[in-house]
Amino acid sequence: MQNLLNIESKKANNRLMLEGNVYGGVTVVSFAFSKSGNSYWNCKCSCGKDFIAFGSRIKNGSIYSCGCRKYEGLKNNKDYTGQKIGNLTVIKPVEKEVRMWLCRCDCGSFVKKSSKFLGKSRLPKSCGCLSKRRGINHPRWTGTDLVSGHYFCSILGNAKSRNLLVNLDIIELTNMLKEQNFKCALSGLELKPPNSPERFRGNVASLDRIDSSNGYETGNVRWIHSDINIIKQNMNSDDFIEWCHRVTEYQESKKQCLKAFLKIPKNSSCILSRPVIHSYRYENYLE
Repeated sequence: MQNLLNIESKKANNRLMLEGNVYGGVTVVSFAFSKSGNSYWNCKCSCGKDFIAFGSRIKNGSIYSCGCRKYEGLKNNKDYTGQKIGNLTVIKPVEKEVRMWLCRCDCGSFVKKSSKFLGKSRLPKSCGCLSKRRGINHPRWTGTDLVSGHYFCSILGNAKSRNLLVNLDIIELTNMLKEQNFKCALSGLELKPPNSPERFRGNVASLDRIDSSNGYETGNVRWIHSDINIIKQNMNSDDFIEWCHRVTEYQESKKQCLKAFLKIPKNSSCILSRPVIHSYRYENYLE
C-alpha cells in the first residue's frame, strides 16, 4: 500500500515539474489527462495556438511547437514572395499550409506550389499550361508553321529506305504549299497542313512525286490529297490521270446504259440485248 502511495506522489511531483515550464516554443499550461499510463498536457505554442501534447515528448525536446515550425532549419526555406519564377509570379504564402505559396501564372490562372517545386531549376514553372501546348507552341517543336520537323523526317526516312534522292528542304515545301493556295494539285480540293490539329478529319496534304521513278527533287514534287496519294501509289502522273479518265468514262457509259434500259416500256415487244441486271437499286445508282 505504501508503494502505491509513493508511485502516486511521484507522478504528482512530475506533473508539478512540467506545469508552467517552457520547452522551445511550447509553454506547458496544465495537466490534461492520462491514458495507458502516459500523461498528456495542455500546451500553448509561441504562435498562440493551444494544443495537447505527450509529456515525455515535451521533456525530451521532440515537440517544440504546435507544428508551425516543423520545417525550420530545412533547405529551401526562403521567402519567395514577389519573385518571378518561370511563368509563375509568387503572390504570398498560403495560410495554414507550411511551405506552400499562392502563385499567378502568365495565362491568368492561380495555383498553389510548394517551396520544393519553386526551388527546382530544371522543372518548367507554370500552372500546367506549358505541358498542354501543342503544335508550333510546344517548346520542342521543330520545323515551320505548316510543315513539322517530324513529318519532314518521315519523308527523309522513307526516301532513304527506298534509295531515293532528296534535295529539298522544309522551307521549300512550306512555300510550295502556300503557292498552291492550300489546294490539291490534282483535284483542287482544300488541303490542311500535315501538322494541322484537324488533320485527323480528312483533307490532309500529302507530298507526291510527279514522276515516281525519280526522287524528291525540285520540280518533281507537289502537294495532293492524302487519299489520292494512296490511290496513286507509284504510278506516274500521266498514267494515273489516264486511269482516272477510263474509270469515269466507263461509269458514265454504265449510267447512260441503265437510263436507256429503264425508259423501255414493260409491255414493249422490242427485242433488245439487255445488260445483266444486278440486285442493287438503279435509282440509287443514277443519283
